[in-house]
Amino acid sequence: MSIMAMLLALIAFSAFGVATHGHYQRLTGQRLSASNKAWCQSAGWLMLTLSATASIMAKGWAFGCVWWFGYMMLAAGGAFIALNLAPLTLNK
Repeated sequence: MSIMAMLLALIAFSAFGVATHGHYQRLTGQRLSASNKAWCQSAGWLMLTLSATASIMAKGWAFGCVWWFGYMMLAAGGAFIALNLAPLTLNK
């Protein structure tokens, strides 16, 4: 469950990043429409909610919340690196 919570948080922050115009255009080569932006943001919030649920189910209320914040920090850093550095290496 802990690994699932971490992966869900990573997917959530990746979805939030793709919901920005710059990242979306860099990854797809198309302009970001309002419906795609709303879909990506909704998917991100859903994944964060599922991540919190998985973390709390795995560790309990007290430690689950603490671990979830840790997972979110790691996932935000991983999504940042993936969205900013990976496209640079893919284009070469």
